[in-house]
Amino acid sequence: MKTLKEEYKQKISDFAKDVEEMITHRFMEDKIIHPIVFGLIIKGDKLVMTVLSGLGELFDSDAGKEQAAQIIKSMSKELKPVALAFISEGWMSSHAVTDMDSLVDENGDYHENAVRPSQDPNRKEVLMVMLETFDEEASVFIEIKRIGELVELEDFQRTDWCKKTSMFKGRFANMLEDNHNEINQVLQKMLNKKESQN
Repeated sequence: MKTLKEEYKQKISDFAKDVEEMITHRFMEDKIIHPIVFGLIIKGDKLVMTVLSGLGELFDSDAGKEQAAQIIKSMSKELKPVALAFISEGWMSSHAVTDMDSLVDENGDYHENAVRPSQDPNRKEVLMVMLETFDEEASVFIEIKRIGELVELEDFQRTDWCKKTSMFKGRFANMLEDNHNEINQVLQKMLNKKESQN
């Protein structure tokens, strides 16, 4: 029999897997993914998935992206998800893989002389899946390979669930940081209590 903590970890793992399967399936059908957010929220005594879509038009400018980030944070405060997944297509710079600090500051703003991923001649088009709970984070970057009309997806980079660090930066990282609310505190206490009883 699984402990409460093991069940919680399994639900978070299933959430991440389900999100990735949904977005890759949708991408292969439509050949495009507009920015979308999935949340795992507590409803009654169950964890259910919720979706925030319709953000795509905001991604045409930095000001729009900042507005989208604020909308996601507002949704997070209102719905109090225990897990969040931000999904978007984008460009990944070759520098981002090895030295993210050289590109952006802690707020996700590009340094003055930084080459933006969209301008990097060695860039890769990717599906980005940024996942987080109130204390952990994970990511999946799937390369989009376009050859004429043919489109293929190939795993590019994965970061397994780990304690939140400063590894993920930018306006769409740490969306639950301000949401370490009563529900999450109670959940953590329950997990710790159950774990100590086992």
